[in-house]
Amino acid sequence: MRKQSFKGTGDVFRFSLRQQTGRPGWWVGTLLPALLLLVGIIAALLISAATGEKKVTATAIHTVYIVDETNLLCDYSALSLLGDEVYSDIHYAEMPDADAALDAAGKEPDALALTVSFEESMYSLRIIRPEGSAISRRDASDFGDFLTGHFTVLSIQKSGLSPEQIMALGAGVLSEASTSEAYREGRERSGFEVTREIMEMVLPYLGIMLLYFLVLIYGQGVAGSVILEKTNKLMDTMLLSLPPEAMILGKTLAAWLAGVVQLMTWIVGAVLGCVLGRGLVNAFFPGSNLGIFQFFDLLGSASGLFTLPGVILAALLILAGFLMYCAIASIGGALASKPEDLGSCNSIFTLLLVASFLLTIYGENSGGSMSMVSTAAWMNYLPFTAVMCTPARVLLGSVGIPTALISLALILAVTLLAVYVAGRVYRLLIFRRGDPPRVTDIPKLLKQG
Repeated sequence: MRKQSFKGTGDVFRFSLRQQTGRPGWWVGTLLPALLLLVGIIAALLISAATGEKKVTATAIHTVYIVDETNLLCDYSALSLLGDEVYSDIHYAEMPDADAALDAAGKEPDALALTVSFEESMYSLRIIRPEGSAISRRDASDFGDFLTGHFTVLSIQKSGLSPEQIMALGAGVLSEASTSEAYREGRERSGFEVTREIMEMVLPYLGIMLLYFLVLIYGQGVAGSVILEKTNKLMDTMLLSLPPEAMILGKTLAAWLAGVVQLMTWIVGAVLGCVLGRGLVNAFFPGSNLGIFQFFDLLGSASGLFTLPGVILAALLILAGFLMYCAIASIGGALASKPEDLGSCNSIFTLLLVASFLLTIYGENSGGSMSMVSTAAWMNYLPFTAVMCTPARVLLGSVGIPTALISLALILAVTLLAVYVAGRVYRLLIFRRGDPPRVTDIPKLLKQG
């Protein structure tokens, strides 16, 4: 690989980047999705907070008259001992039949009638508001949700189990895998460790899916950019003053940078939408507790897991991996003689991407990890899989900085090799017409050239 092969790369890069970003369509495709993400996320959070169930803070219910048709002994006052702030002061009184319960509830504006029956292998609860009751329909419905969520306390009583059996039945289960050293030391799990385990499950998937779709979206664009001069008959003139390797590297870098800028713009729009949306939800719906906010809080608590060198190396690995697959896609552009041939010529790019994705997801996994993504150490040194699994490992500290640097160096080496091969193939096939050669013919072409 000669140094002169890449002479003029900067000129091609600047020219191609102006072509990429100078078109109105690129700006529309960059700014419009970012704006839609910003506005859409804010609107979705506000609508979810407005239409979601609000937290119950008070109830007008004072007495509930119960008709239990199951004929199984049960103390309903146990519902007041659950520690619920809203329903802990309700008085429960059992009545012989529904008419007696309705008559008693009708005499009090803050009373309800409740019938309990057992039909078709399940309990049926019916809450009845007397005419003229001061209790609203929403209040009665919220109380029904409370009963449904805590009826297990009553059904266990109806089963006739002893207090000891009930305690054994309701006991929680906690499972943990640890080393013998940690077991002997009696080390307890902390909230920090629980957060780390969650991140071990989430981050690898996020990294893999981000890179997979990023390469899938922009890889074909790189191949199309490389083939451009073949279709407009300019390359035979350019060959006199510009090496094909420099042309391909410049075009690949321009397409890569344009894609990175586009992606970062979308991410900024999504992050701003989440931040502004949460602020507006807290301002207009202070009692709202959306599940997405709990995820944001989890990410905030996980910030202590990451170090600055790890974050930088993970970002570099993702960017370098994206560039590597773009360089591999340029080989397909070099093989094709016209845009219609790109589908068959880019098979090496597609096969490598899909195989690496499947190998990372379903490959060898160590038994001590909670992550379902492969944890095989050798994947850090295979560039095609390292770009998908190593960034998350670096962030979580399961891979050291030396290993990450080796992975980065191998990825960049494969990138340069792919560009060099694409340039050589481009030079050899510039005047070829007819069906393009197969990917398996590349070694023969390079040897003959």
